[in-house]
Amino acid sequence: HRYPGARECLAGSAASRGVLRAVIRQEAPRPPAVAAADRLGLWSFFVDVRRESKSLWRAALSASRTSLYAGPPPAVATATLFERSDVITPGDRRRLGAAGVAAALSAQAGSHGALVTAVHSASGRTVALPASLVLGNRVPLTAAAPKADHNATAAALRVVVGYGVRTLAPGPKMMVQQGSIEVTLGLAFLGPDSLWLPGDGPGGVMLAALLESCMAWAVPLSEGL
Repeated sequence: HRYPGARECLAGSAASRGVLRAVIRQEAPRPPAVAAADRLGLWSFFVDVRRESKSLWRAALSASRTSLYAGPPPAVATATLFERSDVITPGDRRRLGAAGVAAALSAQAGSHGALVTAVHSASGRTVALPASLVLGNRVPLTAAAPKADHNATAAALRVVVGYGVRTLAPGPKMMVQQGSIEVTLGLAFLGPDSLWLPGDGPGGVMLAALLESCMAWAVPLSEGL
């Protein structure tokens, strides 16, 4: 037999014989070479920062920007792959809740968390990712992984939502209203070994592959409505 062990791997059906024939003839298709940025461009992440059942801040993040970072390049190696900043002006009703999230995380109150849903735009599939919420929108590669329950740590992919708030000062290069604040969300990811995916080229390739594997269990959007 050309492939010892094939009988144990494949049942003796016509379909299995066809599979073996394709293997022998090397007819199996090869995956196309696609850049990580192109693969990640099909994904977006909907983030809901909450205190128990109350939603306090929501944002959708994607890789549609030329740079995945909303702000300047990080000074140290980071695990953050996506980032989005939004400005809240005085009088905005979201301001109190947004500032309260940062205060609670600083005090390590433990009452706040995040829900993250990954959406594959081409297929309409959605998948909920186990998520942790931390203070600071950029997560250093040297940071310890946030504690999580067994189900989260055993997942193939989990996301850490970094939350940052700063007060903006009006100036020639920053045309904002006095008293405005900026809320920035960053997304970093942990693989199946609970190690950070680096926030650069290799990390993007790994994230794209893990997201596509998760998509096998994901629900089409039309079926979830």
